[in-house]
Formats: sequence, structure tokens, C-alpha cells
Amino acid sequence: MSEEPSQDRIDYLFELLLEMGAVEFYGVSGDTGEPIYRITDACEELFPELWQMQVEHVGETATRLWQMGLIEIDLSAKGETVYFREHNYQKYLEIKDSLSYEDRTFIEVFLEDMP
Repeated sequence: MSEEPSQDRIDYLFELLLEMGAVEFYGVSGDTGEPIYRITDACEELFPELWQMQVEHVGETATRLWQMGLIEIDLSAKGETVYFREHNYQKYLEIKDSLSYEDRTFIEVFLEDMP
């Protein structure tokens, strides 16, 4: 039976990811004021399992938000492109309070890039 890692161990591993450049500081959550980090491209080579988990997680989140009408996803031979347009923003404002912290944080990335 394996034990859950201690908070000290989790903190140590996270600091290691930061130092190696697999994770970087992205900004601060507008909701909670907590720091937001993102996985970098370097993570794909350094920790491929973590990279793959993140790809799958982001894909699941994007699909859920697309089904709710909060983002647009265009598919092409080059892959998927995610957009956040004005009508998505209006829908977001209508249901923001019912979204999970994770979903709001995902949307905040788009809000930061809007004029």
C-alpha cells in the first residue's frame, strides 16, 4: 500500500519543477489572489508523464467549456485552436458564479488577452 505524499514532499517537488523550468509563474487569480502556474514546453521533455496528464486535463476542460458555449474550438489539419469571443464573454458573465474555480481560471487566461 502506498502512502500519500506529505505536503513538504509536494512542495519540494513543485519547487524542483519550477527550478528546472517545467513549470512557470503565469499570474495571479482574480478570484482568490492565489498565484497561477502553467506547465512549459520544457516539461514535455523533462517530465513526459506530467506533460501528457496536463494535455489530457486541458482537453477535457476545453471540451466541457465548449459544450457550455464558453469557448470556441476550431479544428484543422494543424490541430485545435481555442477562441474566446465577445458572445462567449457574455455567456461567461451570465454563469460565472456557477462555474468551478478551475473553469473560471481557464477562462481568465483568455480574459487577460482581451483588449
